[in-house]
Amino acid sequence: MPIIQKWVSPKATYIISDEWRAYNGLKKLHFNHKTIKHKDNFVNPNNRIIHTQTIENRWGQIKSMMKKEGE
Repeated sequence: MPIIQKWVSPKATYIISDEWRAYNGLKKLHFNHKTIKHKDNFVNPNNRIIHTQTIENRWGQIKSMMKKEGE
């Protein structure tokens, strides 16, 4: 939570995450927190703006770069 409070404005449109318990306190901190249940889908079927595809893609790119550096 301290990292999120430091780097993310409470006025952010959304914080979108999976349902990891560590994120449960975001609403108490007055963030507009939306979640995705990865077991069911990666994009909210009721609101396609709410998804985790962008961050999942970015992590994939970072992991790929790290793997290449380790070769």
